[in-house]
Amino acid sequence: MVERLTERGVVVQFHKEDFKTGKNSPAGNMMLTVLAAVAQMERETMLERQREGYEAAKAAGRITGRGKGRSIDREAIKAELAAGKTIRAIAESHNVSTRTVMNIKAEA
Repeated sequence: MVERLTERGVVVQFHKEDFKTGKNSPAGNMMLTVLAAVAQMERETMLERQREGYEAAKAAGRITGRGKGRSIDREAIKAELAAGKTIRAIAESHNVSTRTVMNIKAEA
């Protein structure tokens, strides 16, 4: 972003770091390049540590992720549909929604 501004002739001044960028400030441009490189290195180091921590937690079994959903006995539901049982009764007996039963019915 600073590069785009300096290309348009804007002088960007950093008060905290006490330097300017622009065509007339090669030292300021060098300082900006160094600070950008340090920031990039810090970010890469942080990501590397994060990845190492994740892998260590995964190896220790602390990260399991989202649990598996419950299994639905689709064949039993299809059999009950074929036997003429109502969608609502099948849904209640299998503890699923009527929409789930209708989706299974549409598969058949």
